[in-house]
Amino acid sequence: MGQQNRRASYRVTPDSADEMAVTLQTLSGQHSAAEVIDINVDGAGTRFASDEAIALGIGERVKLSLSSSRFSAPVELEATVVGKKERESERDYSFHFQGQGKIDTEFPQEFYEMFNRRGAYRAVEPENENPIDVGLRIPDSAGIRSVGIARLMNISATGMGALAEPDTDQVMGDNQFVELSLGLPPNMTAINLGAWIHNREVQEQGIYYGLKFDAQRSQDFLAMEEEIVDYVMCRYYDKMQQRAL
Repeated sequence: MGQQNRRASYRVTPDSADEMAVTLQTLSGQHSAAEVIDINVDGAGTRFASDEAIALGIGERVKLSLSSSRFSAPVELEATVVGKKERESERDYSFHFQGQGKIDTEFPQEFYEMFNRRGAYRAVEPENENPIDVGLRIPDSAGIRSVGIARLMNISATGMGALAEPDTDQVMGDNQFVELSLGLPPNMTAINLGAWIHNREVQEQGIYYGLKFDAQRSQDFLAMEEEIVDYVMCRYYDKMQQRAL
């Protein structure tokens, strides 16, 4: 599965800034407006006020019009009802979008950016069977000096946690700024970033560093960030697939 599709398979809840809404039309012509609870390119969860909701059955086909302040125009889709839940004053429906190839081309880029915005700022952990090493370097009077290799414990678009050997902190000294180097699967593109040590924690296996990336002191930061975002969203997708098994 492509990186964009993996990223979009992560289901998100639109926020107030998205101003996302959906209008439903049945094949018989009935209309009803609803709130979008969560969404990805496979489908959406919606919520209707009970006194305004159209009665729909599982498997029924409808037409949906999705609008957002971030879209230049509404997105029109056909969908199938795959779930429903009744509450005292609300009725929730889950829809599966039809025509995946058409969806991939019709959703605007702003739609996919919603998933970057939500998911990329939450840390994910590497696979246990595929550990990732992080090179640590610090500036000194002679230039840049290596202080060792740490094990990546978690990573997000804004920072990472890394576990280093117990004696690393002695070599690190009073330095609060480090340069990091690593490669993330599947591309293993070289990622080099500047980061600040946000916190240190002595653990049984070594020294855990909480690190916050510094965009101003990282060359080509946006490209490096994109590599991290792709990895983070792919790990989310893998986790969801495992839970579904």
